[in-house]
Amino acid sequence: MALKIPIIGAVAALLQLGMALAARGETRFQLATSADFLALPVLHLPAAAVIGVLAALSAGAAAWALHRARARAAIGIGVKAILGAAFALSFLTWVGAGRDSVIPLVTILSSALALSVPLVFGSLAGLIGERSGTINIAIEGQLLGGAFLGAVVASMASSPWVGLIAAPLAGILVALLLALFGLKHRVHQIVVGVVLNVLVLGLTSFLFSTVLAHNPA
Repeated sequence: MALKIPIIGAVAALLQLGMALAARGETRFQLATSADFLALPVLHLPAAAVIGVLAALSAGAAAWALHRARARAAIGIGVKAILGAAFALSFLTWVGAGRDSVIPLVTILSSALALSVPLVFGSLAGLIGERSGTINIAIEGQLLGGAFLGAVVASMASSPWVGLIAAPLAGILVALLLALFGLKHRVHQIVVGVVLNVLVLGLTSFLFSTVLAHNPA
């Protein structure tokens, strides 16, 4: 288990080396949008050289992680962050190499941050469930049910704050069903979680097609 990070880092460095050998031309990164107060120029970078430097950085991080693992010491979050950031930047540089289009780096980062929020909430829900001894596979159903109920209640009340208050009720209801069947009646928790996901997906799809689709307001 301690060698997992060094192995991942070594594989990432090899993949980055392959990207560097395959990259041709320059990659252009857009560091600002037209709406920003400070307009930064488009950054022109030689793709192969940049990916090569990032591959060397990943190799160094992997070597350091191997050294820490052999010493039975903690690797630290910094090495993992370096490996992830270096591989992501290498991939973006490789994708944009030799193309006329630019890579909107700020837009990609902001979109990734916005789209990762539901995943972070789901991960935290799964972590809390695992710590309490419950395998919660129904997290997707909880998020979907909360989003649906929140949207409906907010539309009916003409207030997003009311929808924000109502949204967790759907998640609580799914959690109660999971607790009822999985904990009280001792049904397999993974099976119950999958069934609840399918139930919420079918229920929200049915209500959307029969109620919301005919009443856009």
